[in-house]
Order: sequence, then structure tokens, then C-alpha cells
Amino acid sequence: MPPADTETSTAETLAGFVEQHAQRRPDGIAIRYGDLQWSWADWASRIRRAAGALRAAGVQRGQCVAFLDKNHPACLEVLFAAASMGAVTTVVNWRVIGDELVHVLDDCGARLLFVGAELQPSVESVVSRVAGLERIVVVGGDADEY
Repeated sequence: MPPADTETSTAETLAGFVEQHAQRRPDGIAIRYGDLQWSWADWASRIRRAAGALRAAGVQRGQCVAFLDKNHPACLEVLFAAASMGAVTTVVNWRVIGDELVHVLDDCGARLLFVGAELQPSVESVVSRVAGLERIVVVGGDADEY
């Protein structure tokens, strides 16, 4: 794996893997989650948009975002989008709360926290204690900001 300060070609990233499949099999099914179904082309497009949103939020190469939710396809979007730009995603178990959540988010240096709508109330009381956390993005539910 190349050092964090070197450029990596798109083909060598997780997002590059998706882009290659999107070119070869654009209509093939890439993701199924309940009734949700994304083709490779859909997924590649979602990853590009998510990467653009991360850049617009100020996330840079080598920085960290965190994801806290039960299983949700948005986690894959964030993970692959961050990887495409050289950022890191820390996926946090949805059962982590309170002081333990503060420790995990401080330790990874998360700038953004993506949190499931169902779990948002449990993080509200602790996020102010996380140094460097700039924004919470709610995924899923009526409050979906993603």
C-alpha cells in the first residue's frame, strides 16, 4: 500500500473497482438492500456525488469521517467515497454510546459523523465533547441529510 502522501490511481481504489464494473456492466446489480437495488452505474454515480459532498464539507486526503448506524447502504457510499479521495472512514458499532463513543471519535479524529436517524438522539449529548468534530450528517428516516 502506498504511503498516505502519494497519489493512488483511481483503478487501485475501492471506488475504482466500482467504476470499472460500471463501465463493463452498467446495468448489472451492484447493491441489494431490502427493496433497494442499485446498478453498478447508479452506485458509481452515488459514490462520485458523495465524494463531492465530502470535499465540499472540507474533508481532505488523510482525514477521517465516521459512520454510526445499523446496516445501511449509505455506509458503503461513505466508505467508498472517502477511499476515492484518500480519506478514511471509521465505522462505529451502533451499540457504542456515551464516553466510549467520545473516545472512538476522538481517537480516529473524525471531522464528520454520519449517524442513522434512529441513533441521532443517543449522540446529541456527547458530540460537543468530541474535539475536531465539525458536523453531524443524519442518514435514513425523514431527517435524511445525506
